[in-house]
Amino acid sequence: MNLQITPIQGTGAIDSDITVSRDCYLVQVEMHLSVAPSATQALLLTKKSGAAIFDTVISSDDMNGETDFLWKLPEPVIFANGDQLNIVYPNAASATVGIKVYFSDTK
Repeated sequence: MNLQITPIQGTGAIDSDITVSRDCYLVQVEMHLSVAPSATQALLLTKKSGAAIFDTVISSDDMNGETDFLWKLPEPVIFANGDQLNIVYPNAASATVGIKVYFSDTK
């Protein structure tokens, strides 16, 4: 299994696009916050495939009171060459955020 791990980190709002350069599978997303938010804040994972009409929300999760997030499905999500994973998190508390995204060539 060839695993590609993409790290994202920061202290402000997160709005990152990861573009894949080959056909692959999204297998896991991990996120850690240094401080748990005390209000509703959604972490949004969206698959972008060409035109906006094909964008698909993979996950939308409320991080209120949480410092850790692990996203994993029983079956990985297929990404074609050029598809993007968009990760959005408002981070109103300006917590330190660490995100790791795992793509694999095989299921």
